[in-house]
Amino acid sequence: MKIIRDAPPDLLRLESPRANLPRAIVLTIVAFVAGVIVLVAVVPPVMMIAGGGVNVDGLISDLPWLLLLAPVSLIGPVFLYQRLRGQFIAVVKFQVDRRAGEIEIETENPLFTRPTIIQSKDVARLVVGSALVRPHWRLMRAGRNPLVLGVRLSVWWRDGGRTRSRTVTFPVEDVNKREEVADLGYRMGRACGLLYSKVLRSDERDIEVEVTRDRASGSEPLPVFEGPADYARDIVAPLAQRAVSVETMPAFAPTEFKSPSRVSVWEPRREVTFCRPAGLIALGCMPFTLLVLTGPVLLLTPAAPGNLSGKLIISTVLGLAGLFFGWLASEFVTAEGGRTVKLDWAKGRLRIRGAFLGKAYALGDIRELELRSVPQTVRVGRNGSYLAHSCRVLVHLTSGAVPKDEPLMLVETDSFREDPDTPYRLALPLATELAEALNVPRRVTGSA
Repeated sequence: MKIIRDAPPDLLRLESPRANLPRAIVLTIVAFVAGVIVLVAVVPPVMMIAGGGVNVDGLISDLPWLLLLAPVSLIGPVFLYQRLRGQFIAVVKFQVDRRAGEIEIETENPLFTRPTIIQSKDVARLVVGSALVRPHWRLMRAGRNPLVLGVRLSVWWRDGGRTRSRTVTFPVEDVNKREEVADLGYRMGRACGLLYSKVLRSDERDIEVEVTRDRASGSEPLPVFEGPADYARDIVAPLAQRAVSVETMPAFAPTEFKSPSRVSVWEPRREVTFCRPAGLIALGCMPFTLLVLTGPVLLLTPAAPGNLSGKLIISTVLGLAGLFFGWLASEFVTAEGGRTVKLDWAKGRLRIRGAFLGKAYALGDIRELELRSVPQTVRVGRNGSYLAHSCRVLVHLTSGAVPKDEPLMLVETDSFREDPDTPYRLALPLATELAEALNVPRRVTGSA
């Protein structure tokens, strides 16, 4: 997206390139896709029911089966459409016209455009924040991570007797700093006729500001802009500079934390406990850990007279095989088994208990807490792949407390496909409050 016109406080217009496919090509593609869907939905059920020929009486009697099979045949095309639809939708126009009293948001996929008109007088609030987003679908380059710094815009407006909302994300040319995102949000609010702003989140990576019509606790009046935005020269309003100067974030909500581990106790400075239940793989592999006893059990069984050498050979071979497969099963149990992490301030102890063993460390040995973003490439099929993002909360202990001074993982978020923002926003309040309770510095590492 590019700022085409900025005439504060009356008009703000952003646009991005459009596909502009000829209408004949669009109609041809739509007709082809519709034909494929009809063939997939109708032909297989008819062939299954008709068999060698079409019998009208038999077809009518089997009509309920035909009606059942047709929707089932559509599951594949519908599922594929739903997966691909989000990859090719882009915001191509965003305009706030104060004099016309309208907000216009226009999105585009390779075939169609969808405009949305919102009356400015009905807008209750805007929330504008930074986000790692995809550029316009026609500007992506194969083989490279397409995520770039962009803007997430959420609009809430009154529609009759209910409140509706819509969220869109898009990159903006020259908007590559948090203060510029905040400044753009303030300009959007001014053009909508909104009056007040409040910082909801501000840290070393994110910024999120709320712009409202009515004054609320902690809000400030919006700045008055004298001229158009000039983000190429990093010129922003003083209020936007102040918004990024002080760290602000919501309190950690244990019930909203998405992770394989459950936050059982959250009382920093008294007790914090994370519990990860054993997975099905661990439960299924646990009986096979007993295979390590194969050799000793065979040696203890009575042997036939004169067959001691054969018994030793069989016991050795099966014992080695049992050791290998038992060790392999124990590795699966260790990786997927239950895990409990407990920080106890009364005892001054950090205890980590796994499937088989547990170990305790002194809280006084913790010198730093790290929030690490972890992107992982997940292969799909022969050539496909995507990035799954998660965040880990780690503690670093004083030298010599653990072998090779490796950090200890306390908890990890769920993985999110092509979404580095969600795990970061989930884990940052947890890491911040825990570091304050432990009186140690907090560090954010890793990149999306």
